Amino acid sequence: VYAAKYKGGVMQFTPYPDGGTREERKAWSKIAKEELKEAEEYEKSFKNRTIEEVKKEVEASVGKGTLKKLTKNGAVTILQNDADFVKEEGVSPTYAGKNLSGAYVPKTGKVYIIADNSPRGTAGGTILHEVGEHAALEQMVGEKQYKDISKSFDKLLSDGDKIAELANSLVPKNTPKDRVKSEQLAYLIQSVEAKKTKGEEVSSKTRNLVSRIYNLIRKW
Repeated sequence: VYAAKYKGGVMQFTPYPDGGTREERKAWSKIAKEELKEAEEYEKSFKNRTIEEVKKEVEASVGKGTLKKLTKNGAVTILQNDADFVKEEGVSPTYAGKNLSGAYVPKTGKVYIIADNSPRGTAGGTILHEVGEHAALEQMVGEKQYKDISKSFDKLLSDGDKIAELANSLVPKNTPKDRVKSEQLAYLIQSVEAKKTKGEEVSSKTRNLVSRIYNLIRKW
């Protein structure tokens, strides 16, 4: 969700308009202040993050029963930091220092959430992205509901919903065709969670679709 402005956990600031007009420099000054404030808030969102706090966030999103089921069968593990993550089976040492908030390990089929790298308010969206995309959202909500959800997303996209458009733009270009829809829905969930955390507006139709997905997963 932060890919447009954050690379490797570092904020990408709008460059100063050298040689620009007075109006352009004035506009840049306003943008720079907003970006600096956003960067400071982003950094604070990680401070003193704990496994228990992340766990409660996820429970609030998917329900205690669902999280218990996922952790009991080993599908999901919440860890404190990168050092703990790279010790896990199937995790390459090259992941160290990449500041991943969530990850799926193909060798073991497990999903991990890393507390130190997970901004407050985003853990629910992160886990649903990783579990929904890699553990098959369709299996969790059922084929009929999945088709209905997919149609609702397509309608949002055709109507020009900004968050749906953002979610669609975040899907990697090399994603196999049969996985594009699950990626779109996964990014939709993460995008909505990020917007809500920052107090930004989310259309009622988009909010209702994400709530519907959450409710279906809670019944899984």
